[in-house]
Amino acid sequence: MAKNLLILMYLFCTAAQLIAAASRPPPVPSSSTSPFSWPQIDMKCWASITDTKGCVAEIFSSVTSYRFAVGPACCKVIVNTDKKCWQDLFPFNPFLPPFFKDQCALVIARARSPPAAKLAQSTGF
Repeated sequence: MAKNLLILMYLFCTAAQLIAAASRPPPVPSSSTSPFSWPQIDMKCWASITDTKGCVAEIFSSVTSYRFAVGPACCKVIVNTDKKCWQDLFPFNPFLPPFFKDQCALVIARARSPPAAKLAQSTGF
């Protein structure tokens, strides 16, 4: 009796899956042959970062080491890059662009501050 119940449940679940699969529209074939497709990147966005020497390496190092290490020149580019470009460059991590912009705002502020203020910041007074 229990065996018949299990077979009946199996058939019911299989039928439900077939009905659900049949009701879905067929997948639209993509133009690429890869099963994984990366989002299209606007080359102007990418060029704004690659034009600054060492910027790509600084961003990559910061992302992979979990330690922010971006210099003032790269930070100027990061702060001036618009939101749409950041979404294109880092589509899988929506928290990365605001983090970089906030940290770069601090780097730029420190670079603009007078030497006495830098000394006070470094000594803690």
